[in-house]
Amino acid sequence: MSRRLAQTLFATMTRGMSLREWERTGLLYREWALYERIAQDYERIVVISHGDDEDQIPAARLEHPPIVIANRDRLPVLDYVASLPARIQEALGPVESAVIRTNQMDDAGAACTIAGWLKRLSTPCALIARCGYLRSQFLAAEFGPGSPQAADAALIERTVIGMADLVVGTTERIVSDLAWRDGLSDEQVRVVPNYVLDDACILPDESRRPGLLVCVGQLVPRKRVDHLIRAVAELHGDHEVTLEVIGSGPQEQSLRALAAELGAPVDFLPRMPHHEVLDHMRRAAVYLQASALEGHPKTLMEAMACGSACIVSDSPGLGNLIQNGVTGLCVSGEPQTFAYALAGLLEDACWREQLGACASQFARTHFGLERVIELEREAHRAAVDLAANRPRGNGALIRWSPALLQHAPNEIAEQWSRAFEALLARLPPASQAGLRRELARRDRAA
Repeated sequence: MSRRLAQTLFATMTRGMSLREWERTGLLYREWALYERIAQDYERIVVISHGDDEDQIPAARLEHPPIVIANRDRLPVLDYVASLPARIQEALGPVESAVIRTNQMDDAGAACTIAGWLKRLSTPCALIARCGYLRSQFLAAEFGPGSPQAADAALIERTVIGMADLVVGTTERIVSDLAWRDGLSDEQVRVVPNYVLDDACILPDESRRPGLLVCVGQLVPRKRVDHLIRAVAELHGDHEVTLEVIGSGPQEQSLRALAAELGAPVDFLPRMPHHEVLDHMRRAAVYLQASALEGHPKTLMEAMACGSACIVSDSPGLGNLIQNGVTGLCVSGEPQTFAYALAGLLEDACWREQLGACASQFARTHFGLERVIELEREAHRAAVDLAANRPRGNGALIRWSPALLQHAPNEIAEQWSRAFEALLARLPPASQAGLRRELARRDRAA
């Protein structure tokens, strides 16, 4: 058994997410697989959920049930996050040492709240800021680089990174982007990819359903499912095909209407448990994904691990994962290019089987759970070491632009006022009142 890294591992869930929601969407056992393996390095795992006390039900079904801190009172999110230290003390008693790991950067401030509280108590703790995908980049692509949505996401990312001892990204590109943007050194970052469960069997091509095409994901514009529907409609006259679209989202009705209009053979299936998704992938002749942008796409990795022949758009996140002609096919992303690639692949069973076998070997070798667990464990060790050697003291928590120095005093005051009001808006009411009282006290003392 490896050396214990800390007494407690705090796993903070993404804003709005809960174990119950993981279970409802069929992801609970897949997402928990990593924590099951890493549990040997800690006395206990504590999940910080944004759900209510119903999260205790799925937690109890897990092989190594975690302690769950939940929003049992259903408070507003900022009030709930502010109450976490008291809830943790009530549930656990004293915390001797801890590692805090975010599932994604935006956990509504839970990780930073816990880390700040433990550091004030001089409790040894390390914060790992994990970035599964760069949300600010996704929102910039959707709403524009200068949009409030992108700016707000970037601010959240910078806030967590500013307090983190180690920043983990799922790809080299994500890590290098964060390192450049936030001035991180090599020792402050690690790449820990998403993982695939590599214990599933691979079906040979003759055992797969001829002409079955599968696509899995949210039904949102970025996924470009409409491109796949148009490609299948173009193929339909010459090939017996069926496209299964597994997922849900705001575009579902418009995509159904498009398929009906084009007479495309498309079956829309709701989200389902993870093992059922894998069954569909195993039976597919070809797996398709046309997204304009991805981080480190789990669904594509899982299709590869299942031995599916894959055709994807040559876009960020997808094109980086597929070696064209070896582990799958990359196309420009237009419906015609998907149709052309599909026509060739559907007519050649040996080619499909060869691409699927190479894809499976690549995915299982590079992203198999056992390999990723070792990378994850190394990241936890690095975070603990960095935290232990981090200089004590508060440091500068507020950054300001040197460009302010070029403005008139009234303009500088206006910018500071706006920034202060934005800060207040992010605090729960009790903290807002406390901050105003403290500033008033300091103003009187001056």
